[in-house]
Order: sequence, then structure tokens, then C-alpha cells
Amino acid sequence: MNGLDQIDGSIEAAVDVWVDPRPAAEAAGGAAVRWDGTRPMPVLRDEGEACEFIRGIRRELVALGLGSARRVGVLDDGLTPRLARTAYLIGLAGWDVVLWPGGGRAIGGMATRDQAVRRPQGAGPGPVAADGQAAARSPIAAGGAVLSERDAGPPTAAGARQAEAGADPAELRPWRREWLLLQAEAEALARAGRLFDVRSAEEFDGTAHAPCCSGGGRIPGARHAPLEWFLDPAVFRTPERLLSRLGLTASEGAPVGVYCHSGARSAVAFFVLRALGVPARNYLGSMHEWLQLNEAAVFVV
Repeated sequence: MNGLDQIDGSIEAAVDVWVDPRPAAEAAGGAAVRWDGTRPMPVLRDEGEACEFIRGIRRELVALGLGSARRVGVLDDGLTPRLARTAYLIGLAGWDVVLWPGGGRAIGGMATRDQAVRRPQGAGPGPVAADGQAAARSPIAAGGAVLSERDAGPPTAAGARQAEAGADPAELRPWRREWLLLQAEAEALARAGRLFDVRSAEEFDGTAHAPCCSGGGRIPGARHAPLEWFLDPAVFRTPERLLSRLGLTASEGAPVGVYCHSGARSAVAFFVLRALGVPARNYLGSMHEWLQLNEAAVFVV
């Protein structure tokens, strides 16, 4: 179904561990691991710095008990940037992820916030999927369903040796390099007309900017595709409308990039495009990083 598999059983049975990025007062209590991926980002100038950043994320998640998990569910109240960025970082670090925008409410086999949300001992992986009829309240699977295991790349020989030696599991999981855009790669996609800015019109034209930045603007060559396009409830019923707006097709082979201010809103667009079969990549540092690294941004005054 438009790049997503139909729900065929309990989504709870398809997830090893649930992660809840919401504040403590809103979270699912002890039923899920609390971890919020919306945090300040270091500048990632090259692949080496990206690898170090991913290694740190892995160690955090392993310390929280995710080391042996294969598929991680991330829940929030709606398809929020917080949900998407948290799931993006977990998936980027190598875990298969399921985005659950229904919060802690019981939907099908999903546990409520008063029930355990870990997969029962011995349960099989099961299918993971989405009801394409309501994108805002449907799970989006990535890694195991939308992406194949091959997308993460094979374990390295060094990783195999570390496994035999009982090494840190954070070092063993291959990360998804194809999900990430670094600055030079974002610039190249912009020149090709394949980089989309999902911020507001005011941010895109430079008349508004985040208070943490001294100025605003956009990456030269980027095309505007506001986040609202990706949050349209009909996006999975009629994906051709969104793809037509973007000038893309469902069988798109070449990558496209998305960015915003901090890589959170663009993570929403990233997962929607991946679910529709488009090989999207997220510029995680986004405009905040760009303004620190590149003085060639387009400013409009």
C-alpha cells in the first residue's frame, strides 16, 4: 500500500522496545523507555564526525536497554517533529523503527500507558504496517518494512571480531549512511534542484528566522515544500498529489534531500517520502548548521 505494508496483526508484537520522547508528565510511565531525540546538534563537517556522533547515540540507546532490540517503536501524540527526529536518530544508528503517532492509546494490539509495551518473551517479529487511511494516526514503519535489512549494510569484519570478543554492542550495529546528508551533499542536491526546504514561507524567504541564529535565508537552489504538504491526511490515499507538487514519482531512483532549521520538521518529510518509495535523505544539521559553516546562504531583506 504505497510503500507501506497492511497491518496483519498486533503492532505491539512487532516491536521489541518502545521509546517515548514526551515529557515525564505526558509519557507512558514505565511502559516505555523515555528518550527525546530533539537535542542540540554538534556540527558534522565530514563522515568521521558523523560516525563519532552516531557512536554516541548508540551508546546512549544501549545504556537504556536497546542493545539487543531489532525493531524499536517510537510513540507521540501525532506525527510530530519530536517523534520523527527521535525515530530518525534511532534508525540512523541502525535500529529498525516504527513511528506510532497514536500516543499511548489502545489501537488494535497497541498497549495503553498502563500496560507493558515490551514485546512478549519469545514473540515473533510479526508484520509492521500502516493504515493508509489516516496518516496522522497511523504507524509508519522504516528499516524492517519500508527499508530492507540490506539498506543498513552488512556488519563489518571488525564488528564480527568485536562480537566474538564480547565488545560494546554500540560498536557492532551498522548505521544507515544513506539516510544522512552532510553539508556538501545537501549543497550538491540543491544545485540539482532536489533539495526541499520544509520550513514556513517566512523562513524560506528570509523574513523570519530562529532566535538562536543571527540571520535567516535558505540554501541556494533549495525548493520550498512546506511541512503542511507532508501532513495532509490524504497523503497516503493520494500520494501522487504530493509527488506531483515535488516533481517526483513513486519509483524515484535518485535521492532527494530535505531540511528545515534543526532536522526535526524535515525528519517528518523524510519518513513520509521514504514510506512513499522515494529515497529521501535528511540534512540533520539543517539551516542552523548551514549558517555556521557557509556564508553563501541566500538572504532576503
